[in-house]
Amino acid sequence: MMKRRFIYVIGALLLLTGCEFHASENGDLDGLWQLTQVDTLTTGGVEDMRYSQVSWAFQGHLMEMRKPLLFTYEGDILARFDHTRDSLVVYDCYISKRDMGDISVTKPEDLYPYGLRRLTERFRVMVLNDSRMTLRSDSLQLYFRRY
Repeated sequence: MMKRRFIYVIGALLLLTGCEFHASENGDLDGLWQLTQVDTLTTGGVEDMRYSQVSWAFQGHLMEMRKPLLFTYEGDILARFDHTRDSLVVYDCYISKRDMGDISVTKPEDLYPYGLRRLTERFRVMVLNDSRMTLRSDSLQLYFRRY
């Protein structure tokens, strides 16, 4: 009986010490964001994006951009990002085709529907709190709300 308890205790300790917990340092950035508006800085144009269902999601060091289409699935965009208090850099983008693997994005045009104009896009974080995010690049200002 004593031997069995000892084995259970050792097993439980191994289970507890075998896992690592990595807390994200992204703060308010983590989570799911809906793109609600895009302002074109060079022309003064404003586009309402509330009904486009374009979303960005952040977790750890990975970002997912999604644009649902009614009857087709083109794949989500996965990217890496660097975030500091007042900047966000999105880079290393891939189209996730789930059953066919990831395909590297080589044309900036593939990223236009998501609010990016370059393969490596740099944003200034204008607003970031628990419900709103505003990002500004050289050419666009993007407005998000948290889902």
